Amino acid sequence: MSNNNGINWKTFFVSVLGTAIGVALTFSLNGLRENSQKAQAQRLTAIMVIHDIDNTIDMMKGIRDSEQKINDYSKFALKHADKLEEVPNDTLHHLVYMISRPDAPFRFDTSKEKIFHSSLDSWENLGDVKFMDNVQAFYHERQQFQSILDNSPQWLEPLTDNYLYRSSVKYGLTDPEKFYQNLRKYFKEKLKDEEVMAFLTMSDQRILTMNGYIDHWTRLNDENKFQMGISDAEMENYINSMKEVGKPVNESKLTGEWGYTLEDNNTCDYVFRKDHSFTMSRNGTKLWRATYWSGKFKYSLILGGTWSKEGDSLVLVHSPVDYDLKLDTDGLIPNKGKEDTLARWAISYREEVLKEHKEELEQDPRNAVKARLDPSGDKMEWTNPSGQVIYLKRKTD
Repeated sequence: MSNNNGINWKTFFVSVLGTAIGVALTFSLNGLRENSQKAQAQRLTAIMVIHDIDNTIDMMKGIRDSEQKINDYSKFALKHADKLEEVPNDTLHHLVYMISRPDAPFRFDTSKEKIFHSSLDSWENLGDVKFMDNVQAFYHERQQFQSILDNSPQWLEPLTDNYLYRSSVKYGLTDPEKFYQNLRKYFKEKLKDEEVMAFLTMSDQRILTMNGYIDHWTRLNDENKFQMGISDAEMENYINSMKEVGKPVNESKLTGEWGYTLEDNNTCDYVFRKDHSFTMSRNGTKLWRATYWSGKFKYSLILGGTWSKEGDSLVLVHSPVDYDLKLDTDGLIPNKGKEDTLARWAISYREEVLKEHKEELEQDPRNAVKARLDPSGDKMEWTNPSGQVIYLKRKTD
């Protein structure tokens, strides 16, 4: 089709149609890509939230286990209330401190909760209403439990005075026998307090309450995983993605000297040898206050043993024989006439620490850490079974 102006209308309409189809296809592909990115972000957020709920359940189990210790200790102490001299020092010590209100009360980490709430619009647009309802219910219940911990008399530790602190400062370091003697007297008096007795006797109820939360949140999170089609393997990959940095340490890269430094010139150095022996040396200062002297003393701790690799774990087997502790008490200033007392204390303190640590090493000499190297090979990350992480640097001459 053409006219006198030379316009080919057929070609023109085909061109316009092709352009329109191209624009529509571009918008369609962009829309699909955007929806795919939103779906991926939503899924990552879902996994993050599910992991947060699992972590909260683990924290709740930890609180419940601490409560169970209070329960066990209190039943033992109440049974021996008229003869507290028969209660072992460590049992009495744990019980009194576990019913004393802490200076830093427990708080749940709410950072993941804030991320979830900031993305509510995308959840509403993409569906999965049941999952969203479950998560909102969980966070509401967690806030509710936090409020109970903070405000309910049934959950607030009843001992709030500073007696324990004052007694520890006065006797804890210089006269342990006097300290525990006073502790028994103090606790016997507190057992007559109605609030203390109520707190101890309501321990069973607190345990039941926490078990209820744990069971409910576990079922809710199982439903979340099922609802979102998230497998255990996918959860494990997410957790590992947060933890797995660097590469496992091999034997040839491990040999040599490694260490880290803290404030106040506290250092810790390891020497790993090709014959699979190692030496650890720790040097530092310790602040010490006592009745007749105060200041800082320096210490040097040396420990040896053998090392081996088991998978991605570095296993250190400490030897109680290769263990020594040296003290420098020049920084402790004694009161006039108490110089000999300080010297005797230093000898006694060293012997007690050596004995205590050697006994611990004989009972459990094995220490396994997950060891990984950064790309340079000169920085190493150690993660112990409890999740604590330290970083060491390779030392050069």
